[in-house]
Amino acid sequence: MAEKKREIWKGFFVLEGMDGSGTTTQLELCRTRAQQENLALDCEAEPTTGAIGTLLRRFLRRELEGSAQTLAWLFAADRQEHLFARSGIQHRLTEGRKILTDRYWFSSMAYQSLDLSWDQVWALQATFPLPEAIFFLDVDTQTAAERRDQRALAEELFEKAPLQERIRSGYHLVWEQLQRESPDSEIIIIDGRKPKPEIHSEIWERLCR
Repeated sequence: MAEKKREIWKGFFVLEGMDGSGTTTQLELCRTRAQQENLALDCEAEPTTGAIGTLLRRFLRRELEGSAQTLAWLFAADRQEHLFARSGIQHRLTEGRKILTDRYWFSSMAYQSLDLSWDQVWALQATFPLPEAIFFLDVDTQTAAERRDQRALAEELFEKAPLQERIRSGYHLVWEQLQRESPDSEIIIIDGRKPKPEIHSEIWERLCR
């Protein structure tokens, strides 16, 4: 049986990139500008601020321990709620709002496949739709590491330097597979080393198209 084609949700946008790529900065720039220009844009992130997302962040901060399989299932459960809960993304899109989220199931592919098989992680994402466009902020591992050091925060679970090149490679594998299986996907790869205002302008122009 042929695999069911993924639905593309119009008005839904995703920021992706390895730790230190600048996705959080760009999300906040978009949030501020949307408020200034009265654009109906919700800016959020995964893991979410819900109960499952809050639990996940404790694992990421290494306050709790769990298997790779447990984390993968928790990420999928948090995403399910993010998309389909009563006030989730699907509902708000029908109300005419746009959604920009920092991380989506592409992150699960890049990160959870470090410890689980690629096919196993991909299968967990099978029911999730595609966004209208994906913004991937691509940076080299050294630049990303320098930025993480500047944050002066405790190192999280996946931020160890030896893992970062594998994560970056994982992202590029995601884009390759996604283009094969869903050729209508819009993947916008942006050099994350460019000035922040320049990156923001490129993202904002596409959001407002």
